[in-house]
Amino acid sequence: MAEVLFHKESEFTPDSLIVSTKIGLITKGAKLAPKQGILKRGSLIGKAADSLYYLTGTKVSDVPTGVTGVLTDDTDTGEATATDPVVTTQYITGDFNRDALYVHETVNLEDYEDELRKLGIFMQNTIN
Repeated sequence: MAEVLFHKESEFTPDSLIVSTKIGLITKGAKLAPKQGILKRGSLIGKAADSLYYLTGTKVSDVPTGVTGVLTDDTDTGEATATDPVVTTQYITGDFNRDALYVHETVNLEDYEDELRKLGIFMQNTIN
């Protein structure tokens, strides 16, 4: 019987999130709060007072969450009955396509541009 020497682990599918790697991409772990549904790759996330991460602009104890990074992958945090945080990763530096970034519907991406720049996260306009 022949030995299987190759098998597919995962597949890279290019998207429009990352504009350039000249700045470098650095990742860091994050524990997303439950009950946020599916957060898309490219969502800005921020750490709240409860030490959990939320979609940027989400109000936690009446305080909108800031930004600490960009979600690296689509992540399902569960529906209204979910109770456990979800461990994921975020980019904490990089050069990203402005049109591929997401924040809570109650805020504007532009409101976080200065804060992102201070973190080493840059947004570019690109042609799709």
